[in-house]
Amino acid sequence: MDCTFCLDCIHACPHDNIGILAEPPGNELWHDSFRSGLGRFGKRPDLAALIVVLAFGAFVNAAGMVAPVLEWRDQVASLLRPRSPLLVTSLSYVFGLVVLPVLMVGISAALCRWFGQLKVSRLEVATRFSYALVPLGFSMWLAHYGFHFVTSFDAVTPALQRFAGDLGSAILGEPAWARACCRPVADWLPRLEILSLDVGLLLSLYSGYRIALTQSERASQALKMLAPWALLIVLLFAAGVWIVLQPMQMRGTLSAAG
Repeated sequence: MDCTFCLDCIHACPHDNIGILAEPPGNELWHDSFRSGLGRFGKRPDLAALIVVLAFGAFVNAAGMVAPVLEWRDQVASLLRPRSPLLVTSLSYVFGLVVLPVLMVGISAALCRWFGQLKVSRLEVATRFSYALVPLGFSMWLAHYGFHFVTSFDAVTPALQRFAGDLGSAILGEPAWARACCRPVADWLPRLEILSLDVGLLLSLYSGYRIALTQSERASQALKMLAPWALLIVLLFAAGVWIVLQPMQMRGTLSAAG
């Protein structure tokens, strides 16, 4: 999190100056050690806010491409005069990326502080425990974009054809964009997506527990502090599974028919 590979360390210390060392995955999420550039994670609410937005954004972004959500958007938009899908979409993203995270994380932090009888503020509790959302958020991004990669990797063909055409070469032919999407969804693909979410769920719960242990060495007290965050993580996981099982209505693609 601190190193940007600026290589100033080579000038400051010509010998034994840098190393790439193996660490357990997720180790940085629950060890709140001081970092030369960022300080302590637990004192950086701005970084925690970014993590929360990216974690919730994984679910909001994926939900915005499934049929039930798009149908609901169209129904709400039809009630407006003039009809404005853009307004409904914008408001739904504001709700999903700002209102809902503030509400859910705020409630989890308040309950965690109460159950754990912590003396720190709710903002500090939210800042510290927000890092537990990283694995589940990553797993949702992986499941979502993994779906697009498996079903639409043929899009590289017309992209290369257009690139060659822009260079003045017709050797690859004319790009056929409508043929780039989409391959049939294999039976194993939703299972693989859910497996990704399963791993993210377990790692997020474990990360939350390890963070709770930094606040109290007693396992029973740590579990009490973890409880509201575990509920939040499970709710996000359930939302992710629901999204994965819905028919995808991908935006910005051309129909092969016609």
